[in-house]
Amino acid sequence: MNKHILVKGIVEGVGFRPIVFELANRLELQCWVCSTDAGMEILAQGTESNIQRFIHTLKTETLGLVKIEEILTTASGTAPYPAPELNHTTSFADFEQPLFADLA
Repeated sequence: MNKHILVKGIVEGVGFRPIVFELANRLELQCWVCSTDAGMEILAQGTESNIQRFIHTLKTETLGLVKIEEILTTASGTAPYPAPELNHTTSFADFEQPLFADLA
């Protein structure tokens, strides 16, 4: 199963991508993670139960300074994803990402 996951909230500059990467590895998911102007984009591939556990963990566990406001999911094609990797932020001219006051 492949799933496209968009996480909105305070997810940039707080170590969210490594957290996602470690969680995906623990749940034996192939995962691609990238920060975009819409939020943190995650493409995950694995069993349906492990993907559901992955999403549930993101929604319910305290993840450092991360503050998730919304998680949107859609089914994604059937092609296999590449090996797990972290990707650099995609920059946009009008991009604004909220930060905790402590981090600003």
